[in-house]
Amino acid sequence: MKKIILSTVALAALTLSAHEAMADSVNDQVATFRAERHFIDRAYIRCNERVAEKYRSQLYGLNAVNGNARKPVEAAADAEREVCKVNHTRKATALFEKQSPEVHAFYKQRSAELKAEANKIDEEAAR
Repeated sequence: MKKIILSTVALAALTLSAHEAMADSVNDQVATFRAERHFIDRAYIRCNERVAEKYRSQLYGLNAVNGNARKPVEAAADAEREVCKVNHTRKATALFEKQSPEVHAFYKQRSAELKAEANKIDEEAAR
């Protein structure tokens, strides 16, 4: 009888520790993903800052280009901003796609929680 109880306790302990290890693993994966995504987001912001720095003197201030000469400068700035956006989207999508199914499940659950919370807030605001 003691062997069965000890075996059951040992099995329960292993199951709990495996569950905790898996939870820690998912939390570690999510933390790593967030850190990498934050880095990509900061690179996107810096790319836009560099575009602004490059074209600021031509678009604003005392030496700003006006009239028809301004349109090509604005178009060039917009094109460079679009390159920043496309690169960011490509990198962020690739990062998300390479994540494990557990991370995808975490974000799916988190999204559902946030939607439920937003719906409750909307219902409360409508009262």
